Amino acid sequence: GVIYARVMLLGLRTVWRDAVGGTTLDFFVTPTSLLIGLVASTLVAACTLWLALRKQAKQPAILLLNARLGDAGEGSLSAADGRSKIGDRDRPAGKEGGLRRRLVRTLTNAATIGMTALAMAAGLAGWALATSDTTNAGVFFGAGALVLVGALAVTSAGLQRSMGIRPARHGRTPANNSRLGGATLSLSRLSLRGLARRRSRSVATAALLASGSFLILSIGVFRLDADRDATRRDSGTGGFALIGESTIPVVKDLNTTAGRESFALSENDLKGVDFVQFRVRAGDDASCLNLNRAQQPRLLGVEPRALDGRFTFAKVASGLEAAEGWQLLHSAIGNPQSAMDEVPAIGDLNSILWAMGRKVGDTIDYTDDRGRPFKVRIVGAVANSILQGNLIIDEAKFVKRYPGGTGYEYFLLDAPTNRLGAVSATLSRALQDYGVGHRRVAQCAGATW
Repeated sequence: GVIYARVMLLGLRTVWRDAVGGTTLDFFVTPTSLLIGLVASTLVAACTLWLALRKQAKQPAILLLNARLGDAGEGSLSAADGRSKIGDRDRPAGKEGGLRRRLVRTLTNAATIGMTALAMAAGLAGWALATSDTTNAGVFFGAGALVLVGALAVTSAGLQRSMGIRPARHGRTPANNSRLGGATLSLSRLSLRGLARRRSRSVATAALLASGSFLILSIGVFRLDADRDATRRDSGTGGFALIGESTIPVVKDLNTTAGRESFALSENDLKGVDFVQFRVRAGDDASCLNLNRAQQPRLLGVEPRALDGRFTFAKVASGLEAAEGWQLLHSAIGNPQSAMDEVPAIGDLNSILWAMGRKVGDTIDYTDDRGRPFKVRIVGAVANSILQGNLIIDEAKFVKRYPGGTGYEYFLLDAPTNRLGAVSATLSRALQDYGVGHRRVAQCAGATW
């Protein structure tokens, strides 16, 4: 247990550090805690054994001796069941009734159920590939559930067959071809017999482990490759190369000569570099690291023209056109009869649906710097973007409601791909007093998608 805990913490501090959001985890153990664990586990084991033996002691001896698989009812028949089967065999049955019973028995056979479920899963996967809808979460989890059911059914049938027990045929009891004392017994066969002795428990254990593994693997499957089409303006990166965030707002416009000179940046230092600058109003963390639902996500204010042609719009509010793109932030929305002010906003579709628990067209309540309430209406959503966790509004509307928030704290940068390292180092050095850090978009997206 101590070794297992150390290995788990090592993983959470290294390869799985994103799962804990950078929280520092340390291993802590004392002799007292080890003693408590030993005593507690011993008591639990003793109580479990007592309960199991107490239940078995109440069973008649003849029933315990006749239980071939150690589980009454799991591959064994009582005398009454045997007489019933014989009686059924002796009675004349119509041909139609026999076919019906045989069909029902075949359809309820574990192997048949398993192969049917696996075939359905393959069909779903084939349909997704044929229609290029490989990111459909419903199809993915539906096919995964069918594979789970099918594999468990086949496993159950395999364990039953490993004990030499064939499914009962019409008018016969289950056949037991067990050769426990034969020369064929080996370590692997003994292991299979141990699993088959309590088949239902073995299958339940496999189901638990398989479900946990499937959920963990599904997270990796839906993790997008940020390097794929990273330079395209309609991709999830918007074609940007670098992301920057500052601790202190940068008041100067870094797209102007005067703004760059104020930080001793020459034109050669930032040749071919363009900035999209965002004003920031702090809010709830709407990323996957926050298990709570974000009530008021972070607001970013930007000039809509700076993002024209960037990202791909997955959905827009009713009555609006996706072709308008980021100009939707200038849309006239709201109820004229309502006294509540409304501001149009655009966010990432996944963040809107899962982290915020909203949908396109919904509103979120905010309060401005003067304490006056207003609503932010989600008018559009972009697909699989680096903007996850934020709501974007027009910069002019942002300044009107938060006049005290001067300066920019979030930056998206266009830069030549062959100079990314030099540009990042230059900006970090020139803006170090503002606490500015830059990351490649691929690195940021890889951690948040």
